[in-house]
Amino acid sequence: MFHISRVYIIHILSIIIIFIKTIQSKNTSNENTIQVLISNPNIESESYLNKYNTSIREYFISKIHENNLNIPNLLNYDIKFFYCVPEPQDGNKLSLVYKKSWNSNYIIDEDYSREFNCTLRALKDSTYDIIIVDDQFLYSEESYAENCVMKENFFMKKFVDYFVNYEDYVINDIEMKHHNKDIMKDGKLDGKGQYGLPYEIDYDVLYYHKNIKKLEDLLTKDGLFNVDPSFLESITNSTETINSDSRDDSYYKENGILSVGLRDNDELFEFFSEYVHYKWGIPKDGDPNSYNAFYQQGSDELYQSFREVILKLTGTNINKTLFTSLEEAYHSFINGEKLIYKGKASNYQLFKTMENSSIAIQPLPNYTSIIHEKFAVINNNSKKDKEILVKMALQLTSKDMQLYRAQELGTLPTFNFKNKKENHDTSNYCQKNSELCDLIEKIKPIHLPKMYLKNRYSASFVETRLVVPPAIRKFLKENNDTLIKDIFSNILDLRIFTFSNVAQFDINVLISTFSSFIVAFFLLIIVFKVYKYRKHPYLKAMSPQLSNLTIIGMILRIIFPQFYILIKTKTMCRMCFVINFFINNLIYIPMLAIIYRIYYIYTNISKVNYGKKVNDKHLLIIISIILFVIFSFFYLISFFDEFGIKTMGSAIGYRFVWCNFNYDKYQALSNIYNLLIFIVTCLASVYMLVGTRLLYIRKHISNEESFIGNNMNNDYFDHAINIIDFIPLKRNTNYLFSLCNGIKKQKYLSNDTIKSFEEGKLKLSEEDSIEQNPNNYFFNQALKKLEEEK
Repeated sequence: MFHISRVYIIHILSIIIIFIKTIQSKNTSNENTIQVLISNPNIESESYLNKYNTSIREYFISKIHENNLNIPNLLNYDIKFFYCVPEPQDGNKLSLVYKKSWNSNYIIDEDYSREFNCTLRALKDSTYDIIIVDDQFLYSEESYAENCVMKENFFMKKFVDYFVNYEDYVINDIEMKHHNKDIMKDGKLDGKGQYGLPYEIDYDVLYYHKNIKKLEDLLTKDGLFNVDPSFLESITNSTETINSDSRDDSYYKENGILSVGLRDNDELFEFFSEYVHYKWGIPKDGDPNSYNAFYQQGSDELYQSFREVILKLTGTNINKTLFTSLEEAYHSFINGEKLIYKGKASNYQLFKTMENSSIAIQPLPNYTSIIHEKFAVINNNSKKDKEILVKMALQLTSKDMQLYRAQELGTLPTFNFKNKKENHDTSNYCQKNSELCDLIEKIKPIHLPKMYLKNRYSASFVETRLVVPPAIRKFLKENNDTLIKDIFSNILDLRIFTFSNVAQFDINVLISTFSSFIVAFFLLIIVFKVYKYRKHPYLKAMSPQLSNLTIIGMILRIIFPQFYILIKTKTMCRMCFVINFFINNLIYIPMLAIIYRIYYIYTNISKVNYGKKVNDKHLLIIISIILFVIFSFFYLISFFDEFGIKTMGSAIGYRFVWCNFNYDKYQALSNIYNLLIFIVTCLASVYMLVGTRLLYIRKHISNEESFIGNNMNNDYFDHAINIIDFIPLKRNTNYLFSLCNGIKKQKYLSNDTIKSFEEGKLKLSEEDSIEQNPNNYFFNQALKKLEEEK
């Protein structure tokens, strides 16, 4: 029994040990395997990935074991390639945001949203070490105005925060020499660093069956976009046409001659962009107004002409055309159902190696083509040694590796084909692929991420790519260009933000805005009135200039937030932050100065001349110096943080921008500062108003002898002197000074004063003696007190 238990325990322990070793082996394997994410070609994708892993891995292992390759640190590493697989819920949240947005009927490309978020998730995670991205992803979020909707729904930072900067590592210039300088430059973000190494390139081209002479004439002379309906009828009857016996005279007129996978929104967007660039010359270099053709007068003709070309080339059934996948388009061409195929230059080898192939390559009209640049970026979140990953990226983008991929997979290296004679490797490549090289040399590349940038406020490419293709698709299906014109107007330009726009979002905002301006206007009248009557004795005692300064501060505080929508630059944004603090001080500091002035006068009543201390000009100089110091201080600390411009972009019907900064940080700073100012102002005001007198009373407790039988317990102090009786009055018997000059003096004067005034007893003149002038009451009391002390 004991023997059986012992065997049983040993068996269990053996299983546990094997399991632990398996886990450790798996972890070790993952730690020594550099995982690379590549894009899906969408044509025979499964076999393509298998071939990619087999051929590239074998070549990589053979190269790192060569004696002349000085990368010993890579000897223990393997490499494996993967496709990014989106999750079902990717893109759903952003789609809901657009569906529920204000005044916007825009729809988004949910497939693109999923794929974009899939790659972004890979960058946030440590699973993938190197990611191959194209120029339509690299820096695609870069824009002068940051889109807060994209940032919040994709939970993304700046892309450069996910990438490793190659400039932080020592890289030999010889390892970069084979790259085209323009492509190398596209992998660099101005002012920040080199985050992408050129991996491969590609172009849009046309393939056709070269045994059909009429097709060659069409593509080389007239151009694809200028196809005539009569040509479609003639090509059907041509004896050169593939499977012509099974087709009637109207076959190509109804089904078209061009095979293109327009179900893929990337393909649709690129085809549209290539067409408008060729046919309409948009954009024209140095002419931002050329973009107006997308949404202003004449844009109807642009969209209608594009739709007509699509119907002529792909067939009259627009729904069938728009639901043709890339895979279906490819097979439709090689099976002879369509005569022309719009594909990639990287497909050239695929067609070239087919048995009995009669397929030839031609450029798009006028050699216009979207260029696809791919870059190797290193995931900053990878847990592997970054030095190792940099060396691996250099190997993947090396001249030898690019030539090997070109040979095995048909990819295009990032060489400068325009100077092929000057470079030995480029020359050798072009000798083997002369037809392809000659075409690439003449191509006029279009950089799609840069094509739709009218000005610095235009949408980032990721936003443009998200909303434009669905609008193009909807236009082609419904033949209504209202939505697409509205979208182009939104992504290309800022719209003027008017009160009617605000009202469409929230009527309460409009009411609040109008109320603020009404109050501000009323306070402005007060300022004018105070200035007009600044010398009147009723106002002079309250420091009119300082009072106006405080009221102006209040006006600015009320109306300044209404002008936030006018902030369009980062400099204005920085100044907005500084002015906010400045306005608060413009309210508090003059108010404190007024209280100080009153306090100083009434605590120095024995002095005949108060001097310059309480003079308005003197106080204004001090206030100006304090405000200047405060303004300079906050302007200085604003340089310790980044200020920017934000937008909600196409998520609402009107593209507008606003100031963006570290709100939490500065709000805390603002609250602390305002609290301190408020506390200091309140305490100082209370001290100057009643504080000193309360302290005096506390130290000098009254007794019966102090007031000769009178004290605070009887009504001796109930009949205090009415100060208004000692202020000179205007001779107008009906009214005293007020805002509207309509408040009767009787409201302010005591009965005795009114009676004396009416009887003419209260008459002041320059000849009145000091003792008889009631305005000098306190002065006379002070003199009398001084005489008694003597």
